[in-house]
Amino acid sequence: MLGLMSSIFGFSIAGTNTEFNDWVNIFFMERSHYTLGLLGVTLFFGIPFIMMIYGGVKLLFKIHYSNRWLNISAGLVWFIGFIIVAFVGIKTGKDFSESGKVKEPIGVTLNRDTIYLKLKKSEELYQQLNLNEEDIDEYNEDGDRIKRHKRHSDYIVASSKNKKLIVGYATLNILPSTTDHFELYVIKKARGEDKRMAVERAKVIRYNVTQQDSSIYFDEIFTVGSEEKFRVQSIQVILKVPRGKVIHLDKSLDGFIYDVENVHNTYDGDMVD
Repeated sequence: MLGLMSSIFGFSIAGTNTEFNDWVNIFFMERSHYTLGLLGVTLFFGIPFIMMIYGGVKLLFKIHYSNRWLNISAGLVWFIGFIIVAFVGIKTGKDFSESGKVKEPIGVTLNRDTIYLKLKKSEELYQQLNLNEEDIDEYNEDGDRIKRHKRHSDYIVASSKNKKLIVGYATLNILPSTTDHFELYVIKKARGEDKRMAVERAKVIRYNVTQQDSSIYFDEIFTVGSEEKFRVQSIQVILKVPRGKVIHLDKSLDGFIYDVENVHNTYDGDMVD
């Protein structure tokens, strides 16, 4: 059922440290919903499969015996499985039905004509979350980083102080500004049963942006607390650049900048230096 829901909402749950049991607790409203869903799926697909085998055996051995009550019972059990699957699917899906977002302005003081954008990889944070480099990056046989391992739609479960946290991957988009100064915003998004609940979930996403002189450092990951359910939380950072100003994209941003509009239609990965 996790696979079905991830396909519907366009996210993936992955990572070498991810335990399936953790995702069950984080994804479903209640643990019993997963148990019910598993039972329903077993009945929904299992009963037709068993009846196909039963019919095949009868044909193979030319058995002409037919049990009406067996067919009726199998049909009723299959229908019960369908009802259970529908109940769990609707109950869980309802908590994904509305999207909410929070736009938080980030105060930066940038009086220079050129600013430098870099990705911050906090080793201390990764240690607190018990994340290894293999969870974040992918390397070739020579130990060289060959590409960013995670996309903005990927999630993993991390541990901190015996609590499970949802870890996601932020993105950066760069837009022209209509003012004469730089503008920086963090857009937090989440889903919920209604707009209010979705907004409340978006507010508690933890993400950091820091400034040092003319450089801005963006965290690669964001976290969602152990008390929250997974509801496709996401972070997008928006930087608005005024006319006449210059930004330098560090090579560490490869995979972090996402779908940046530009006059030459340059691919995101070719913009970094």
